[in-house]
Amino acid sequence: MAITKKKAKTIKSTNFWLYEKRKMQNQAVGILGKRVPIRDVPESMSCVGFVSNGAIYLKEHSFLTDKLTDAKTRAIHFGLFVEGLAHIAFTDYKYLNEVMKTKIGDLKKIDDMEELRECRKMQNIFLQIFNTCELPALESLVPTLLSGHLLDCLKYTIKRKYDVSAEVHSKKTDYEQVIQAMEHFSFMGPVKGHFDKSESKRYFFKTMALMNKIIKTSDAKERINLAFSIYELLTPLWKDLIDDESFDLDNLLGDSSISTSLEAILAGFTTLSEGSSEIDPEELADNADLSKGAMRKTTWEKVEKLENEEEKKERED
Repeated sequence: MAITKKKAKTIKSTNFWLYEKRKMQNQAVGILGKRVPIRDVPESMSCVGFVSNGAIYLKEHSFLTDKLTDAKTRAIHFGLFVEGLAHIAFTDYKYLNEVMKTKIGDLKKIDDMEELRECRKMQNIFLQIFNTCELPALESLVPTLLSGHLLDCLKYTIKRKYDVSAEVHSKKTDYEQVIQAMEHFSFMGPVKGHFDKSESKRYFFKTMALMNKIIKTSDAKERINLAFSIYELLTPLWKDLIDDESFDLDNLLGDSSISTSLEAILAGFTTLSEGSSEIDPEELADNADLSKGAMRKTTWEKVEKLENEEEKKERED
């Protein structure tokens, strides 16, 4: 039976994807000193990747790679791979799990289905906020792990995420607009679009000081605590969404980044595993790359100026 060009191209793509994953596994051993399985994201999940029980799950084809050349697609794959390595090296999963259980609720101890549903959604909200804040912190810590081509792939991937991300005003709720602006701030700094909801701009202003602290700290537990502070700060924006059946809070986790996915946990892949918490935060801070600080500082200064102008206007009124 003759093989069509389309089928031949599919076979070639599959073989190359297997080669890429093997290469990633070999590189992980050299970088972290241990084996890190590289697996495919299940087709039922929309995210481009997640870390689960010491393994990195990646999606070969996604909106991040859509219409890109083969070389740029590989850069995205390896950029997401680096994100996964950074989560394994620097994210304290044990403490993250502890915070979710003690401050939000332990899913395994809840029998009532309605209470379980609400707890699950609140944990998803917290994880979305945490993932959004953790990415820029990891980006600044990655140069303590690796350099060269892999670091370039990570930077290209983050730029790609920013380029394809939606503008703030395209989101329907105050909460979604704040999260979208936080993602822009975490990717590159400048916010795309404008706020057209009554509370979104004000709450985004409030989150920025905490996000700046998260980005600049190398203490994994402190980053989690600060992310929880943002979760509490944004409660007025998301609390009514919990009971809104039309709003799918189960799929809130950002699709564009390697995440700590509650969806993965509940699907039976894993419980949250313990990350590397033995690394000295001060030693990491000495070697962290905060080169994007200038762009974020510019955004921060613009926001401060707007906030001061609005406060002045309110006093005059």
